[in-house]
Amino acid sequence: MIDKLNPEDQSTPPTRLEGTGQQNSSMLSDDSFRRVGRQALNKWHEDHAADPIPFADEEGALPSSSVPIIFPVVLDANVIRSEVLRMARTENRTILASAAGYGVLRPFCARHVVQEVNEHCREWAEQNSLDPELVKAVWRDTYMRLLRCVDIPSAPLYTDEELPRLRVLADQKTGDPDDLPTAILSLLLDAPLLSRDRKPLVAVYGEGIDHIAHGEWLENLRAGGDLGPLGQAMQATVLVGGSVGLMGYEAVRALTKRIPLPILLGLFLAGTYCYSRFVSPEAKRKVIDGVKVTSKFAFQALGEFSVTYIEAESTFEQLRTPSSSPSHLDDDQLTPEAMLTRACLYHLARSTQSNMSAAELSTYLRNRITVPCGEQKVRATLREHSCFTEVYRGRFQVGRSLVRRAKAVPATSESVGPESSEGS
Repeated sequence: MIDKLNPEDQSTPPTRLEGTGQQNSSMLSDDSFRRVGRQALNKWHEDHAADPIPFADEEGALPSSSVPIIFPVVLDANVIRSEVLRMARTENRTILASAAGYGVLRPFCARHVVQEVNEHCREWAEQNSLDPELVKAVWRDTYMRLLRCVDIPSAPLYTDEELPRLRVLADQKTGDPDDLPTAILSLLLDAPLLSRDRKPLVAVYGEGIDHIAHGEWLENLRAGGDLGPLGQAMQATVLVGGSVGLMGYEAVRALTKRIPLPILLGLFLAGTYCYSRFVSPEAKRKVIDGVKVTSKFAFQALGEFSVTYIEAESTFEQLRTPSSSPSHLDDDQLTPEAMLTRACLYHLARSTQSNMSAAELSTYLRNRITVPCGEQKVRATLREHSCFTEVYRGRFQVGRSLVRRAKAVPATSESVGPESSEGS
């Protein structure tokens, strides 16, 4: 139903690099490579459009990512509303859903957002002349699998610059208290807030935010759509290259154990002589051209991934919160406990493993923050705050899954989290 993908729809990233290069007898030109690469990417998107969206396992552990870096985002209810309605109307995945399914984007939301969508899903469908059951199916089969629902910590974790803006939003007269958890989550994760409402955006970004321009965030996410397949291609390239190198190394080791080194060296020199003496210049040229083509392809593939990554990171930076990452926070404004909690949130939200142990996180933080971050202290922090979930004994992730693999039944609006996600 919604798992088919129209190549012309917005969920397929636009043609970014095209060329009119020529292909000669020995190798592809740069433009030809880019054109072929773009065609391959579009074909990949089309072939994998029907792939099921991964979701949490039986323990509630959300899937890891195959790309080298994760871009976390925080979603407001109005954004999920427009996403779900668009997919129900077009029967195509959106850019955001596709990028999140590839593991490039990692979407988070506050608990009340899930409750609001569950409560108003039928109403939204009827307002837009859509089948309510279809809209519910889109919500259940797409975003409920992708979202990580986070309980907002009750501890004071905010800086002197953030507190006044959050108080304005919390005031019924000046702000919108319903959006307060979403704004807090965006600040704590240092993740872009995707919203079309001005008040929570001001609380996160300040009065200078252009909420209309910020509302065009979909256009800024297009480059990220290619990072999923490109990341998988790069992994496959490294895996194949490493396997070939390892097999070659093991073969040489086996030969040196069975054949004395002087004899092996003599065979190598004899082979080199025979190659230079008896192989025709044309055959040598073909071998050299083959090596050149293979090498050039590998370097161009790496270059294409790098260019796409830089574009995605650059556009993503336009949406980021104003320097709320741990490295930019003032130690004088936060207690050591608050700084450690925010550091754990920040780095764990971006972990390609999705979940980490206290020991792994402690080692990672050791040279990145100035406050104490020993293994026991990190473990105590992760277990103290409900924004972290211990999915396996000693392994933690940010937020909770809405759907588990055991029965793949969504959580109800009254009880959201791994404990209840298998209910009706």
